[in-house]
Amino acid sequence: MSAQRKGMNRPDRVDHVPMMAQMQNIIDFPPAPKLDAFKRLDPAKANPTELAGEKIFMSKGRCAECHIPQESFLDHQMHDLKLERFYRVG
Repeated sequence: MSAQRKGMNRPDRVDHVPMMAQMQNIIDFPPAPKLDAFKRLDPAKANPTELAGEKIFMSKGRCAECHIPQESFLDHQMHDLKLERFYRVG
């Protein structure tokens, strides 16, 4: 509510989202410390729970079919993340 009183500026998908994507393409993020050069978890650094999660991601969960690990787990599509569940309007 306080953000609305201050004149909250919600990003317009048509204008702001492409600019944010361009900015993310400019900025390079450091690699995750537990991943090896092939974007897989390093067993020496990851705990058993993380390794089990990676196994599900790559096999039974079939997440890796769209979210390709070699491309930083992205599928290069815009998804509705249903962010409205995190804030109240009105």
